[in-house]
Amino acid sequence: MVELSEQAQEAHEQMLSYFRKTDEIRTAADEAHKLFIQARKNASAKHEEFKMVLSEIHVINKKLGSNKNRKRRSDKSSGSSSNKKNREEKERAESIFDKFKNGKKLSTEELLLLQKYDIN
Repeated sequence: MVELSEQAQEAHEQMLSYFRKTDEIRTAADEAHKLFIQARKNASAKHEEFKMVLSEIHVINKKLGSNKNRKRRSDKSSGSSSNKKNREEKERAESIFDKFKNGKKLSTEELLLLQKYDIN
């Protein structure tokens, strides 16, 4: 009976040792879980911040895109007037070249216009 009692005592002490180890592991796991929860909260906050910034970027891009469209429209409308101006200048340059071929004097401005349109 004494021998069985000693064996039971040894088993009980081993069991207590295992319980202490389990408690240590549980304490470490609880601490790791708290750190995980905090990291997840921080990540969620940063994600929300990122979504707000991304939304602002989309708004700005839309504004820029609409400005590009306005600019393109104005470029096209001014482009047609610009083309018309270029055509008129080129015709003037051709008439200046005829003037030059006939031996008439040319002004500096007229020479520059000839040079611009490379008429020869």
